[in-house]
Amino acid sequence: MRKLLLGLIGLLFAVPAVATDLPAGYTELEYIESERGAYIDTGISYGKFVHDIQFTIDGQRNLLGCGVSDSQFWEATAADRFIFSSSSNGYILGNPANRNIVEFSINKTEASLTVGNDTRTHTHSNTSNRTYLLFALNGSTTYSALAKLYSLKVYNDSDVLIQDLVPVKRLSDGEVGLYDTVSGQFFTNQGTGTFTAGPVAGIHIATTAYNSARFSPVVTELNDTIATIRSVVTNTINQTKAIADLQAIKQTRPNENCPAGKKCLLVEDDAGQPHWYEIIENAYGLPSGYTGLEYVDMQSESYLQTDIVPTYDGRVEMDFQTTTFPAVGGAFMGGRSAGYPAGLILGFNVNKTFVFDGFSENRYQSTNLLTNNTRYKYTWNNQVAKLETGGSVVGTNTFTGENANGSALAINALNNNGSIIGNEAGIYLYSFKVWNALGELVMDLIPAKNSSGVVGMYDTVSETFKTATAGTFAAGPETVLFGIGPEFNSH
Repeated sequence: MRKLLLGLIGLLFAVPAVATDLPAGYTELEYIESERGAYIDTGISYGKFVHDIQFTIDGQRNLLGCGVSDSQFWEATAADRFIFSSSSNGYILGNPANRNIVEFSINKTEASLTVGNDTRTHTHSNTSNRTYLLFALNGSTTYSALAKLYSLKVYNDSDVLIQDLVPVKRLSDGEVGLYDTVSGQFFTNQGTGTFTAGPVAGIHIATTAYNSARFSPVVTELNDTIATIRSVVTNTINQTKAIADLQAIKQTRPNENCPAGKKCLLVEDDAGQPHWYEIIENAYGLPSGYTGLEYVDMQSESYLQTDIVPTYDGRVEMDFQTTTFPAVGGAFMGGRSAGYPAGLILGFNVNKTFVFDGFSENRYQSTNLLTNNTRYKYTWNNQVAKLETGGSVVGTNTFTGENANGSALAINALNNNGSIIGNEAGIYLYSFKVWNALGELVMDLIPAKNSSGVVGMYDTVSETFKTATAGTFAAGPETVLFGIGPEFNSH
């Protein structure tokens, strides 16, 4: 680990940093960090790409490669694995959130992925000659990666180093990118996102005088920042007291832009002048005419039938709370096109233990009891099912089946090949989301009611309002986002 050693008294010289031999005008960085949409085209189609890389896991897929076909790319997922191909052994277990050395090798007939001591190899027919992209997928740059790259070395089939990319910042304009010490080329972002500079590489051992001169601007800026923070905190305390005073004495609001019948928030400017701003009450960015709710009360024998068919390599999230348990078993969610075992199901037995079905011949049945009036989060993520409550895992299981006998999902019920069963329970539904195998959000259900007071779930993807397919939905409390100005209306 590189450390900056400050204030060493008695040293009369500075030892220069040990860093890559870069030309004048560039500063070496420990890493560059990509936003989604940012990428670099290496210009190389075939070779061995050795990455020193660390991913940020946010629930989306992280893809890098030279093509969209099987084994022309690799990815890091939130399921503690590096995926290489769709074959049964096409992944390597590991934690992408850690810093790893990952080798991806590809030619026209074969590709391989190595992480640590584990290697996966897959044959293919890759004759497209597409070049390898860092942080994105050539052929579909919509799919990108969120990661820190410490270095990339590329070797040809004779194991000769043909590219050595070092994280740098160009001093003339502050541009962040990768410098190739082999060709002398500076690679910059070719996508829509941005690159963020990591810490400057290397160490410096310097005199007190050197450090005082070198870091004087930093100290000045830090002191200015501290003074600004103190001022903001003081003003906030004063404004809070002023608002309380105004509320206590029922002061009439100024004649400003606060529409009649609306709620407004009082803020004082630096001169002490009060201003009123409209409070935006429409949560989640719902369209006009819809009011966001904390949850929808799906009562016993009520359900919502969706048109979304999940896949074994996709993702589903359900945030719900149990309210009533029947004397028989049932389903909180599910869809299958044939009898057991089939499809994707979260259900419960008559003894209140829960069950998972995940496109597999092996049903998972827990020994843990579901409890009433308890909030749970269920996730299905690329063959891994998990149920949690209060941050604790109630049960989890990894399935090995393929996408067999799936059917459109029903919520608070099981769609059994077109027939609804198991909808005897009652739940509060807070949210329901589905992603496809490419990581695209295909359904995002938000609890809401329309202007007529009808309760349902608004899908922000299809922009449609879905009401109870059968039974009764009741409204939970309205959700209010307190924001300043009409621009404060985000999901």
